[in-house]
Amino acid sequence: MSEQPQVIRREDYKEPDFVVEKVELVFDLDRDVTNVKSRLFMAANPARGTGKGDEVFLHGEDMKLLSVTLDDARLASSDFKVDQEGLRFTAPSETFIAELETQISPANNTRLEGLYVSQSAFCTQCEAEGFRRITYFPDRPDVMATYKVTINANKESCPVL
Repeated sequence: MSEQPQVIRREDYKEPDFVVEKVELVFDLDRDVTNVKSRLFMAANPARGTGKGDEVFLHGEDMKLLSVTLDDARLASSDFKVDQEGLRFTAPSETFIAELETQISPANNTRLEGLYVSQSAFCTQCEAEGFRRITYFPDRPDVMATYKVTINANKESCPVL
């Protein structure tokens, strides 16, 4: 039996507490185990009045979290919380860089969201909420950022990138 999608209504909308201004992604691509390193350049949203000491929430599903680093300081597991919805931690300042290392399995991803394998091709589907299956992120259509993406792969298994 499939999950019923959750209805999101316009009247329930509120701006994100923190925005992502820039994203740097590095993929070590592999069918079975892909490592993803993300650097999120984040800032408190002035419209929400949030800042240092407030909770940051990043959506995320079906991945293994390897590490969380904020402004070059690696967090202990007691300094963040991961649940079925995502990742939560305390903002170290008004602006900061969150570095996250995650591990995903494109070959085992049968939901056709995020990064998955179809026959011999790697595919991505990030809208409307598929990016949260690649790395932890405020995965909403109103969080706009510029992206720099690097993809590393084995030449034999991925001859064309």
